[in-house]
Amino acid sequence: MRRTPPSRAVLGASALLIAAFAAVLTYWSAGRQGGSAEGGPPTPVSSVATARRGCLLTDNRTDPVTGGRVWTALRQAAAHDPHLIAQRFVLPPAATPGGYLDTLTHMHCTTVVAVSPALRGAVLEAAGEPGQTSHFLLITEEPTGTGRVATLSPDGATASAIAEAVGAQP
Repeated sequence: MRRTPPSRAVLGASALLIAAFAAVLTYWSAGRQGGSAEGGPPTPVSSVATARRGCLLTDNRTDPVTGGRVWTALRQAAAHDPHLIAQRFVLPPAATPGGYLDTLTHMHCTTVVAVSPALRGAVLEAAGEPGQTSHFLLITEEPTGTGRVATLSPDGATASAIAEAVGAQP
């Protein structure tokens, strides 16, 4: 039995049906993904890339009580500010403080909170680098006079003081 090819009208109708289905599917999926059917921008899924980051850096010489209190204060600040992310890092024994601070600034830590006397020199050096955009907070008894470095005493490192230092906004 010989089969006849479909007519042009049938092919045209099939193509039109497929195009209409694709248009309806595109319209429906744009609305479901947070986008606008009128072509507006999609609703952001998260603000991780644009959020400020408060990064706590400790080492093996950090007083555990002070380190724990500062970490709690930083997390409380982040809990009250949806545009602040709190992260905690421990300097690996084989790493140099300066190199590790450089890594944190490249990871977009907007404020690095350092809790160890051994980190002081590296923090002051990192803060003075040309083009440095991160801010630093040293938890120490020795105040500094550097513009990008703030200091808090271990006793003064309260939740509100940490929140203010990292720029948390309620």
